[in-house]
Amino acid sequence: MKALTVWQPWASLIMIGAKPYEFRRWDYREREPALENERIGIHAGVRPVTLDDVEDIIDRYRHFAVIGDIADPLLRKLEKALSDAEAEMPAYRSALARYRRQQKKPRFVGDPEVSEPEKPTGQILPLGFMLGTAKLLKPRKCTEIFGGGPDSNRIDHHMWAWPLADIHPFEPPIPARGAQGFWTWHGGA
Repeated sequence: MKALTVWQPWASLIMIGAKPYEFRRWDYREREPALENERIGIHAGVRPVTLDDVEDIIDRYRHFAVIGDIADPLLRKLEKALSDAEAEMPAYRSALARYRRQQKKPRFVGDPEVSEPEKPTGQILPLGFMLGTAKLLKPRKCTEIFGGGPDSNRIDHHMWAWPLADIHPFEPPIPARGAQGFWTWHGGA
């Protein structure tokens, strides 16, 4: 099965039906003509999500062609997790400094084992996992879909919208290594 790696939170937004299009600067039929109306795997890349990414999406749902009513609960939960992790960073840095100082001291038999503190990341979405499958429909130029509206002068005339339908999430997601462009996933049906 062919698969496509998508950064988070976009991959999860596809899986919950909040992102009906994948946007790329090319018509996939030029490279993979047989994929039209076929199922592809949706893989979540390993790039961590940032709080700025999430806040930008929340502030501008319409500009990203995201269905806000569906996306909002997931993005608000992610926003809180990332914000909480950011707030925990001073305590983490302090604990890490203590840990490093203790590591430099001589250790004796019977000393308690000291473990390195875990860095708070706020990453609650799967990274490096196959999330599910979607049916890849006929691509369309973004100007064809979104042109003529109040933001038509902001539309990139070189962008293609790849409609994704009939989403089937995997429960649980499956660990997988991704790649750029379309790649063959051997774990799929």
